[in-house]
Amino acid sequence: MNERQTKLFSRLFAGGSVLVMLSLLLTSSGCGKGPTSIKGTVTYKDQKAKSGSIDIDSKPARGGPIVDGVVTIKDVPAGKWKVKFVPNVEKDQIEPKEMLTDKKIQDYAQSGVEIEVKEGQVNEVTIAFK
Repeated sequence: MNERQTKLFSRLFAGGSVLVMLSLLLTSSGCGKGPTSIKGTVTYKDQKAKSGSIDIDSKPARGGPIVDGVVTIKDVPAGKWKVKFVPNVEKDQIEPKEMLTDKKIQDYAQSGVEIEVKEGQVNEVTIAFK
């Protein structure tokens, strides 16, 4: 480094400028925890649930459709949440059919399913109704 470069370097990083520059860089690059979501399989008595929806008793409440045995729900608050099944499609589309008449899986308190959601990541879950 020549003398001119040394002076420029010392001026640039004098007086705490390094910390200011680093904090601006980290803030603008999106180094936060990121979005929190869940993705996973949904089964009923070991059979893949083909349709319907899943609701989570989070605050605020969240839910998402089951598509061929998989549910994805975005913007889920971190925490432990109870889960229930919602038969919100045409009855002939629900499989296994027993999900329509099993009222306990349609109730948070009785479904027996709870998931844990960790902040800032896609949480892989298994929602297994018995």
